[in-house]
Amino acid sequence: MPDIKRVVIENFQSHEKTEMEFSPGGLTVIVGPSDSGKSAIIRALRWLFFNEPRGSDFVRAGASGPCRVSAELDNGVIVTRERDGNRNRYILESPDKDRMVFEGFGNEPPAEIVKAHGMVKVPLDTDLSICLNLAQQLEGPFLISETGAVRARAIGRVSGVHILDAAIRAASREAGQYESERKALLDKIGELDNELKEYSDLQDIENRLKQVEQIREEVKVRGARLETCIRLRSEIRTADEGLKGATGMLERLSPLDQAFSYISRADSLTSRLAELARRRDSLEQVENDILAAQTILNGTEGIGPVGGYLDELSRIKEKLQRMTSLRQDLARLDRELAGVVKVLDRTSAIYGIARQVEAMPDLKGRLKLLGDQRTLLARVDKELREARNDMLLAEEEIKRLIPQYEEVLKALGKCPVCFGDITPETAERIAAEYGEIRGS
Repeated sequence: MPDIKRVVIENFQSHEKTEMEFSPGGLTVIVGPSDSGKSAIIRALRWLFFNEPRGSDFVRAGASGPCRVSAELDNGVIVTRERDGNRNRYILESPDKDRMVFEGFGNEPPAEIVKAHGMVKVPLDTDLSICLNLAQQLEGPFLISETGAVRARAIGRVSGVHILDAAIRAASREAGQYESERKALLDKIGELDNELKEYSDLQDIENRLKQVEQIREEVKVRGARLETCIRLRSEIRTADEGLKGATGMLERLSPLDQAFSYISRADSLTSRLAELARRRDSLEQVENDILAAQTILNGTEGIGPVGGYLDELSRIKEKLQRMTSLRQDLARLDRELAGVVKVLDRTSAIYGIARQVEAMPDLKGRLKLLGDQRTLLARVDKELREARNDMLLAEEEIKRLIPQYEEVLKALGKCPVCFGDITPETAERIAAEYGEIRGS
């Protein structure tokens, strides 16, 4: 460590500008009358070497320049501490290095400054350190004025016992921390035990939760059955409407058998009318032949028998007899034809019905299908009545279970689906809304 060669103090407490030469290689003692600035010199050196005291109260009042303390060492290095209204810095000047300026260094001097002057406090313990280079006024000899504990620490540090002391203190500190942690853990265990008491009925809540789950499953099953019943009811209503339409159609087709008999009779009369018309045509042809024969007879009256005409006349006579018989038959058929025309006039509406029947493809199959649908509708109507009874029972069971569901929700305090908090008012509102939904 280099020795201090010269010190310059400017604007530090009572010193406007003071320069001192230190004795080389020895101990320097500053003496003088009271209030002459001896203690201020020690404070200036401590401010330079250890950044003590902090603040700016030591700046000389009314000073026109900065507060500055410089120490020139025997190796030519100059360490300067300077402070004014805007600056607070260290300056390091070395013979073989460039000038260095340090600002914004915090509470401790820069490491380069400490390395340059070599003055550090000697730690005796974690909370105690002493300065071996500077002594205050009225300060006793080294360690003589200190307490026994401080002297013991200093001697122990020389002999290495301070390591054991530090280990013991660290162990005691850790033991104290562990004891504090143990007490804190015991307190935490007590708090957790008290909190666990709030969950003493957890098994009962779990059982209720299982009951709620069973109720939910039962409600889900009965809800599905209810939806099925509603769907069947809609289908039955549709089938009822179809059945009413089919029944009306059957009622409108009730005279169908009589219509079929009329149609059969009309077909028979039509065939007979066609036969009569064919016979009338034949009769007209015979009458024409008779007229031609009569003309021939009239032309041959008074002529002697001619062998060639006798046979022809004989045939014409026989034919005339047949024609007479046919004329009688034709008169009878005309009477019958008039009767048929009257029947046809009365049954003219039946032909319209017949055309409607012919327009219905596979009427018998449709009638059979309607019969099957009537049987199916009867069975579905029976199932609907049973489903309605089951639905009424399910609604009664749901009404009975809703209060239990509300009590379980209040006891749990949690939603079994999303695990959110549920207040008693919320549980009552859920139960009320569920009842309204089921009631609707």
